[in-house]
Amino acid sequence: MPDPLTMRGYDAVVPGSAKTIIDNFTADAQHVRDMERRSLEQDAWEGKASRLTAIVVPVSGVALAVFAGWLLNSPGAFVGGSVAALGGPLMAAILKRSE
Repeated sequence: MPDPLTMRGYDAVVPGSAKTIIDNFTADAQHVRDMERRSLEQDAWEGKASRLTAIVVPVSGVALAVFAGWLLNSPGAFVGGSVAALGGPLMAAILKRSE
């Protein structure tokens, strides 16, 4: 923002311009704060969605493996499905942590 002497000069040339400049700086500062708040809210939402997905996907996979094992009368379907259901998210978490 310009110093007070420069602002007086602007106001002398165009009456009210100092107020317009101050209003623009104020609006810009508010916009920056709003965008930072939105960014933080988005990060928080993504974190919650990731945690929910990390719970739902493996539990659903194990439930599906149990159902498949029961339906097919095969313990192999249960074991293989459970390993796949739990191993996928675990590997994703390990790979993400290494980034």
